[in-house]
Amino acid sequence: MRSFFFLTLLTSIAFIEIFLFIQASSYINVLTIFALTICTALIGLSLAKKQLISAFSDLRHTGNTKGTFLNHIVDGVGALGAGFLLLMPGFCTDLIGVLLLVPPMRRILFSFGSQYFLERIHTHHSQKHQTSNDADDTIIEGEFKSAPNPEDINKTKPLT
Repeated sequence: MRSFFFLTLLTSIAFIEIFLFIQASSYINVLTIFALTICTALIGLSLAKKQLISAFSDLRHTGNTKGTFLNHIVDGVGALGAGFLLLMPGFCTDLIGVLLLVPPMRRILFSFGSQYFLERIHTHHSQKHQTSNDADDTIIEGEFKSAPNPEDINKTKPLT
């Protein structure tokens, strides 16, 4: 199912990019579009490389505090994703890649993504462990200790 979603996503991105290239070619020369695509890829890769190196070098120099560690990881992964999106030809992927190059936008996108991911985990966890025969969702806790039945001399009955 996940591979189908990934294939559908890639196909739809390709169709959107082709559509945008056709629309832009009616306003701009095709060679200009080609040059813009090459320039955004080169500039984006150099910026993403610089930010990726900066994020991981800052990661080495920071302490073990959880917040700064996570921020540096988000910066590094965001710069890597921006470089990948800027490398792909197209206007839509270039726009998303440029947005990922801006550190505050990375953190905003990460916060939305983490909230979505945590909600999905919580929903999946609660559906997995939910019982269908408990109508009022009452939980009764207690201790249980097995004791042998004193009437069972041959010890043939199971413990209760």
